[in-house]
Amino acid sequence: MLVLLWLFLQLKKTTHSLPKLVRFLNVLMLSWIVVELCVFLAFRSYLDKELKKTVAIKGCENCAKPDVYLLILDEYAGQQTLTDKFHFDNREFLSHLRSKNFHIVSNSKSNYNLTLFSMASMLSLDNLTITNHERPATKDFILAGLKLNESAIGRFFRDNGYEIFNLSLFRFLDLPSHFQHPYVRNFSDELKARTLTSLFPKVYREVFSSNNEGDRTDINSLDLTYNNALLNFFQDSSLKTSKPKFVYAHFLMPHFPHLLDDNGQLVDAKMQYSQDSYLGYLKYCNKKITTVIDKILSSSRTPPIILLMSDHGFRGFSTPTDPKYYFMNLNAVYLPDQNYDGWYDGMSNVNQFRILLNEKFHQNLSLLRDTSIRLMGNNF
Repeated sequence: MLVLLWLFLQLKKTTHSLPKLVRFLNVLMLSWIVVELCVFLAFRSYLDKELKKTVAIKGCENCAKPDVYLLILDEYAGQQTLTDKFHFDNREFLSHLRSKNFHIVSNSKSNYNLTLFSMASMLSLDNLTITNHERPATKDFILAGLKLNESAIGRFFRDNGYEIFNLSLFRFLDLPSHFQHPYVRNFSDELKARTLTSLFPKVYREVFSSNNEGDRTDINSLDLTYNNALLNFFQDSSLKTSKPKFVYAHFLMPHFPHLLDDNGQLVDAKMQYSQDSYLGYLKYCNKKITTVIDKILSSSRTPPIILLMSDHGFRGFSTPTDPKYYFMNLNAVYLPDQNYDGWYDGMSNVNQFRILLNEKFHQNLSLLRDTSIRLMGNNF
């Protein structure tokens, strides 16, 4: 800033027109504009080409149209993780689900260990194009966000007369999230974030914004407010409509920060990002999601379809751990006729809706290979 101020004062005092300097700066600026325009157009072309790679799903006008609920519990660990790493038997919660005629998929896993990529893959019914698994680029995140927004599964339900409720962290079918949270992102807007006018405020915030315990406390309270608002939304029966509905809800639990223990009491702030506090928050999550499930089943006009899943497994281990545990997740399915023949042991999230559409909406989609790809790390 001092150098810029000095240059400004020198230019103000000079009586020369400085034609060479002006010409140089004009040429330089025009060159930058041309280069940046070419980069942006190439990026936009890449996104358009990738977004055209969608799964073809036939219409189903004569199908039964039960309400469909996709309930995501962020970072909910699979049973093997809970047994091996936490020495905890989740039998009570799973038994309650089974008593409600849920089917628990054994050894289920996510395809990615990051929420955005996992959800984009599941809802687009496909694997994602990622330029670098060890460090995904900005364009990978933007493409994943746009694929989630324009997802094949969302368009299928919308085109078949379903009303869409977006209770997630992402823009879905151009519907904004019903709740506000810093995690909520609009990836269409992020295309503009590559311009100088957007980059400068971003860099300014990163350099000059404080990152103290008070800021973290604010984020934690937002998590709690978000989860409570989402839980209350279901309990207040705010999903009334004359149409069949597709509900995509994303709970920020038992994902860190592990704000509450199993009795709903606040956990010490120093422990909220610890592996030791995860199990208490998971037990609390069990209690709360049980009330949501019971409410859905008791208030639905016709027996619904419920997919209770986690986007990925637990990742916050305090010691080096086999990355396979990052993908072990929860997958519990409720169908009105309790026919779960299509759901097989060891399946991954990308096949969840492929199976559902085949079994209940007369599709003939082939299943994909069940792979798990660790982003920011090795490929499994």
